Amino acid sequence: MTDIDRQISELIHKLRAISTSDVPAATRRAIRVTADAALSRTGSAVAHKHSLPVNRLKKRLYRSRVTGTQRVVTELSGYLRPISAISLSGVRDTGRFASGSRRGKIRTKRGVRTGQGVKAGGRHWPSAWIAEGKNGKRHVFVRKGSVAYPVETISIKIKDMDAILPIALKREVASNYKRRFFTELNYRLMKHKV
Repeated sequence: MTDIDRQISELIHKLRAISTSDVPAATRRAIRVTADAALSRTGSAVAHKHSLPVNRLKKRLYRSRVTGTQRVVTELSGYLRPISAISLSGVRDTGRFASGSRRGKIRTKRGVRTGQGVKAGGRHWPSAWIAEGKNGKRHVFVRKGSVAYPVETISIKIKDMDAILPIALKREVASNYKRRFFTELNYRLMKHKV
């Protein structure tokens, strides 16, 4: 085997390795990073729209494992259940039970609740209170009507995450995917000295 034949076979081996392993690996990595950035962008947009902490929403967005060589696939999804008010930051019950004392000119009866309700995450529910639910966990409750029962837990509904996610993904792919792919591919090609 001549020197030229050996070099040609080495180049064929390198090109085969690049096309069968390096290009799909770079594609998978670029898709994974782009999908994660789209989820982050979605969480930030929804959190800003609903005035919620970003970390509460980013925990509700998921990406499946990136798989495939010829056709690289991943799946993005969001968990759309409402966020309970008790899980918001700085939750506190500002109401108090009066002990039958006289405050200024207002006489309070023993056991009557006075105060301003519950504050949490920059929100305020004037007629709410914090108590332990049937499951043994603390919740923020409010009465449905003027009578004692029924009561319901307070939660913040998230309706628009599924509308924001495709827009964020399109923007992220259009602006950053190609750059991420070539950066990752160049990194992988450096080991072949191509």
